[in-house]
Amino acid sequence: MTANQHNIKPLRVPDKHMKSIVSNVLISGGRKFPLIRPRTSAPFSILTYKTISLLLGHAKTTKDTSFDVFEITASELWRAMGSHYHPTLDVIESLLYECASFVLLNRSGDETHSVRMIDEAQVVHASGLIRLRVSKQMIPYVLGLKKEFTQQYISSIMKFRSVSSVLLYGLVRQFVGFTSKKVHRVDIRDLFIALHINPDNYEKYLKNWWLFDQNVLRPAAKQVCERTELRFNYYPVRSGCTDRKRGHVDAVVFANVKEEKSIEHHQEQKPSVEYATTNENDLPFYTEDKFDE
Repeated sequence: MTANQHNIKPLRVPDKHMKSIVSNVLISGGRKFPLIRPRTSAPFSILTYKTISLLLGHAKTTKDTSFDVFEITASELWRAMGSHYHPTLDVIESLLYECASFVLLNRSGDETHSVRMIDEAQVVHASGLIRLRVSKQMIPYVLGLKKEFTQQYISSIMKFRSVSSVLLYGLVRQFVGFTSKKVHRVDIRDLFIALHINPDNYEKYLKNWWLFDQNVLRPAAKQVCERTELRFNYYPVRSGCTDRKRGHVDAVVFANVKEEKSIEHHQEQKPSVEYATTNENDLPFYTEDKFDE
């Protein structure tokens, strides 16, 4: 690839104002939101999610024909993602392979078709220069959106340490700004899909809510509430039992979702300390108390 063949632009390190605006179907799963990852795919690394988020924050096109190619050195990209590790060629190639393999399934009506997120991914060996371009198939999901879209701060995404945190952040960002609706119910299986849970673990987590909460949801919520502008509570909705702390969990409700007025103020705060407790009732984002729906 040469500069004469494509319009090549620098992939900038995100500042605190940089956002990506994407269709809700890109960040949710289930019947209401038909776009999900193929269930046969292995989980991708946190670096892949961050790289794609950074690229989507730059993605723009005026003619709806194709996106620009963006380039950044490997060292700059890793620093933007919060890592001071100097990647080897094998590590860089692994990242490019995952980016190029990130394919979603669009289930609409009686048809299903694949949507590839990245069209081009390459690295120049001598300089470590990485070049990426968003796929043309993504145009309907990131351009010309008039409803059901979500804004995400790229700088917030770069702070996360787990894939579940990145995905939960995108999911909860959808609920920001609702003034007439205090709670947002997500079916438990839809939540599994949205958080890219391995389908092999579905039955285990369905039978043991505490295990899913302990291993996935609570650590992700903790990172989102501590490291970003979002604040929220969540609680499980159980069926088949009058005791709210027992029984099968059918859904998870996210409540009191709000955004700090000043993301700059939040970023200037000192990191909060680790919670010295495993009691779910002591954590600020978890509650077994229901809210008026």
